[in-house]
Amino acid sequence: MKLDNRMYAILSHVDKCRVVADIGTDHGYISASIAERGLADTIIASDISEKSLLKAAKLIKNEGIMNVELRVGSGTSVLQDNECDTLIIAGMGGALIANILAAESRSFNKYILSPQRDQDILRKFMSDNNIVPLNDYKVESLGRFYDIIVAEKGKYLPLESELFFGSGFGIDFVKFRYYEIARLQAIISMASGDKLKFNQKKLNLLNKLVKNHNND
Repeated sequence: MKLDNRMYAILSHVDKCRVVADIGTDHGYISASIAERGLADTIIASDISEKSLLKAAKLIKNEGIMNVELRVGSGTSVLQDNECDTLIIAGMGGALIANILAAESRSFNKYILSPQRDQDILRKFMSDNNIVPLNDYKVESLGRFYDIIVAEKGKYLPLESELFFGSGFGIDFVKFRYYEIARLQAIISMASGDKLKFNQKKLNLLNKLVKNHNND
């Protein structure tokens, strides 16, 4: 299997455990890679789309993997009580990930989350629901920047800049900040009204985060 940098980053945070749940598995690459590395006794690979699970089923069969269970369903509704140790939700928007977690009354030993957008919505939800990042950083993969958030239950009081951009740590954050500053400046040059104010606020927060990070 050919994995991208985002997938490798997610896998690097999976510790040996009893059960890993890969929610929204889609093609199944992450679940299959966890199995091949022997990182969990059982991997639950779920997706709301039965069609997507057929892709994962084909991959798992071709790789000769025996300990991946495929389940069709929405979010964590596919899990039984106390069934899962590590919860992976990747490849979705932050608002959708927050909604999935909001519908779940149970907690997990470890959360590995990778929102594609609306990262501030997810981090605000985490702050309001006592889920604290242990690692929160950017990784560049195939020309795009992705957030990797590794978390557990605990108090989380992020700065406003951290809601949008994470902690700012990681080698790829240096590349991200130049890309994002240029992107925001381009938007601001053509925007007006609320859009102008919102993006100017984000730019100011990013510049402040970069300044504080450089002074550490």
